[in-house]
Amino acid sequence: MLLPDDKLIQFYNKTVGASINDEILHYIAKLCSQIISKFDPRKILLVSVLRGGSVLALVLKYFIDKNYGTDIEIAGISPNYLNESSTDFINFINKSNKQIVFIDGWISRGVTYSLIKEFWQNEFHNRNFNYVAVVNLSLINEPNLIYATSEDVFVPWSMFQTDFSGLSNFFLHPERKKSCAFFIPWEKRIIVVTEEIEKLSKQEINKKQLKIRTKMNRKTKKHNPIYTKTDQRKIKFGINECIKAINKGDQITVYIGNMVQKNHAEILKGYAELKNASWKITEENFCYVVKNISQ
Repeated sequence: MLLPDDKLIQFYNKTVGASINDEILHYIAKLCSQIISKFDPRKILLVSVLRGGSVLALVLKYFIDKNYGTDIEIAGISPNYLNESSTDFINFINKSNKQIVFIDGWISRGVTYSLIKEFWQNEFHNRNFNYVAVVNLSLINEPNLIYATSEDVFVPWSMFQTDFSGLSNFFLHPERKKSCAFFIPWEKRIIVVTEEIEKLSKQEINKKQLKIRTKMNRKTKKHNPIYTKTDQRKIKFGINECIKAINKGDQITVYIGNMVQKNHAEILKGYAELKNASWKITEENFCYVVKNISQ
């Protein structure tokens, strides 16, 4: 984990006040209620989608254990490491009689959700796929997806989730502390987006002369963009993806939607300035970041 410096801690304490924390706790409480109404808390296992779901999984465990006397297990996986080499994870799930619930901080375009769902359904087609996130900006609205809000809101722990060690990019076995890597190639990632984000992404990608391909969504009969490996690294959506991009220190431009809640937008603006990242105001109700074409 990249440890925050003094300036970051001061910025966090100054900008992320009681209103933000209360709002996030409200969302987490909402998720707890939805999880408990759907699953027996004694029979669930939380799988944290690293890194955005790490803090959320711990907080959900705390609240559920405290109120229901449980001791919920938490495992973890990284969407960047899913493939046929994930034998330990598959064996672990096959031996578990628990309801598996994936925990993520936010869903932006739906890349992570879609690739984990595809992996799960290929390997465990007789078991339900369950996914939980605080924020869902995508077009995805399926029965087994639980989320607290579809607004672009700041999730506080996104500011502290950048990691240059690579140690989070593993499935963490909760008992043996053993890790194994899995990976799905970029070209197999399916992206599902809202029409508004799709339109904007095409504009930005065309402007930057990036290549874009489309694939027919059989259910909606609409074309959803599927980006090449290069494309996906050029544009990211949502406040929390912007925070991650700023943390990496790349040459980027952050676009802040003027319809995003003011206190959330101000955090992103201040964070960009703190890290010397350029930013602009747009007319959208969400934020996004574009990596400079020279990168």
